[in-house]
Amino acid sequence: MGHASRGTTRVFHPHPVPPTASLTAMSTRSPNSEAPYVVVTHDPNIVPKHIVAACFDGGGVHAIAAVVVLKAIMDRLEAELYVPQADRLHEHFDMLAGTGTGGLLALLLGRLRVTLDVDEIANIYKNIFQDASVSRRGTRIKQNMQNIVGKYEPVHKADAPLLDMRGDAIAVFVLAPQIDDAAGTPKIMRSINPDSSATIVDAALAICAAQTELSASSRFKNFSSSKKVKKLSGDGSMGHNNPTLLLIREARKIYGPGVRFGLLLSVGSSTEKGTKTSPQEHVP
Repeated sequence: MGHASRGTTRVFHPHPVPPTASLTAMSTRSPNSEAPYVVVTHDPNIVPKHIVAACFDGGGVHAIAAVVVLKAIMDRLEAELYVPQADRLHEHFDMLAGTGTGGLLALLLGRLRVTLDVDEIANIYKNIFQDASVSRRGTRIKQNMQNIVGKYEPVHKADAPLLDMRGDAIAVFVLAPQIDDAAGTPKIMRSINPDSSATIVDAALAICAAQTELSASSRFKNFSSSKKVKKLSGDGSMGHNNPTLLLIREARKIYGPGVRFGLLLSVGSSTEKGTKTSPQEHVP
């Protein structure tokens, strides 16, 4: 196959595979990204649960490249199954994770179930950040995000909880650094945490906040009334631009230490230079 976007290539299994195993035979790789691209194919002789997961790097507007890559994979699956797949991610993925604008993508696809359409998601990004000048960015992004959530969550509208109670829910988690943590440990906001009172808008605001443009002062109060969100003011991609290792840890918490990945898809933003991984980021 050819290049999908910004140096990201698609690799497909050369041999026919059963439809239910199609996703396990697909992976993406960006040779210039910091992401550890890992694919562990399903071994039917192993008892522990095998899951399908994807994580999306931060990278500002370049996060749209992740949409292009994922769309190409789902198009290939659609060609094999002869069934439209653009709105069926919840039937194939168990977990989605992201940081920065990649976290926003995880929310859109996993929690709001926005159709996997490049133009539609690009327009959503545009609508979220339009007219968001530095002085009023918090207020404008909040208003724009409320409008988008209201469109896709007609029952709860802008107050739709991050917690997803649907039986076929995808476990979604997004990262945002905490301003009161000198070590830069990210706050993980989860769609499967029953103790969380955060809304989808809260999560989106936490990962969209830019530290260079917002502070913990009065400006940031416009972001949300949630105490949890007020602790977050950094761009979610700072320090943890690739959330793959944290996704693995989350999978172990949810499914147990014996969990296996039928597919672990890490879509990078194709930066020319990667960020060095700190010792504590290595998974034992």
